[in-house]
Amino acid sequence: MEFIKYIDFSANTFFIAAITIILTVLAYFFIVSVFGWRKRPEKHEVSHPDKNYAIIVAAHNEQSVIGNTIRSIKAMDYPAEKYGVFVIADNCTDDTANIARACGAVVFERQDTSNKGKGHALKWMFDKLFGSDFEFDAVCILDADNLVSKDFLLQIDKKMQKGYQVVQGYRDMKNPWDSWITSSYSITYWLANRLCQLPRQYLGMNCTLTGSGYAVSVDTLRKIGWEIETLTEDVEFYFQLCLNDVKIGWAHDAVIFDEQPVTLSQSWRQRTRWMQGHFSCVFLYGRRVFGKLLRDRSLQSFDTVVMLFYPFLYVMGSFLMAFQAMKTIILQIDDTNLKALLLFAAMSIITFVVQNVFSVTVLVNENKGSKNLIMGLVVLPIFNFTWVPIMIQGYFSRKNKNWAHIAHTSAAQL
Repeated sequence: MEFIKYIDFSANTFFIAAITIILTVLAYFFIVSVFGWRKRPEKHEVSHPDKNYAIIVAAHNEQSVIGNTIRSIKAMDYPAEKYGVFVIADNCTDDTANIARACGAVVFERQDTSNKGKGHALKWMFDKLFGSDFEFDAVCILDADNLVSKDFLLQIDKKMQKGYQVVQGYRDMKNPWDSWITSSYSITYWLANRLCQLPRQYLGMNCTLTGSGYAVSVDTLRKIGWEIETLTEDVEFYFQLCLNDVKIGWAHDAVIFDEQPVTLSQSWRQRTRWMQGHFSCVFLYGRRVFGKLLRDRSLQSFDTVVMLFYPFLYVMGSFLMAFQAMKTIILQIDDTNLKALLLFAAMSIITFVVQNVFSVTVLVNENKGSKNLIMGLVVLPIFNFTWVPIMIQGYFSRKNKNWAHIAHTSAAQL
């Protein structure tokens, strides 16, 4: 009996400590989001194009979409002589390279089956550019399925003229309502753009990199290098930038449109790869990120720690809630533990309600309101729940460096 009481006390203590940490992080995210509720007008904007850009498009068997991508780039309101379009035809076995050339891009064909993936392809491309006569101030990374708004590069350039060495653009969707999966992706990104990325800009903190639609100064690339070990080059580069005190700006009006997986199986593979890369970053950079927090004791360093370890908190919170519910039902625990469970359940319900109220308000303000929005919010919790097994799978398979290609077929144009 004493042993059972000891186990029960220890479990309760761990539960309360873990819940305290989780609620603290949730409160932190909420406080940060407050600064994005109202979009501020940009001050002292520079309107004339300044810097020269190498726009790099990584493509693996993307013949269905590469033409539209290059045409959208070529249609930008930015002087043609101040940017070049370079396509990496990476281990392609289709007509990607020929279509890209026909659309006016400079194509570099890469064959390296031992080092697959976007991270390796970009390093190969950077070495090509830096060893050539091309002279650019910055590189802009796009995916082969992206479409860009006409003022995308001009908006990026405005931020770079303000001194940012890295600038991330607004990630929008090409196919937001194709399925419940694409609607979940879309709502997640739209909310993150407004409630995570934009407020960090206002607070002087780094926004995160989202895979494509970002520009990096050549000076920064030469200083930090491009040494990527994981499957998520954007996440890893983000932590490298934070550790080197490089500020990442957010260009809310520099919009790219991205195609998202339509089926759960495609999404599962993609998000598992993301989590494999993220957990690899935890082990690669965790000690250095914590060390920087202890040295600097800054908001930016704290934010970097939170962004690195949030998958652990996500999984922990889900398991604690399930564990406490099972414990209450099976063991018939006392009123104190039942109150703790009810408190956690109440906080979860309140968080869910508040989040959805904010979601509708934010998405309408972002001009994302549509007849599909309510249904999208209804199914979003199911999508969010799937993150738990995906994160677990990603953790245990983090040493798997095999890159899985997600096919893109959308014929959408701007």
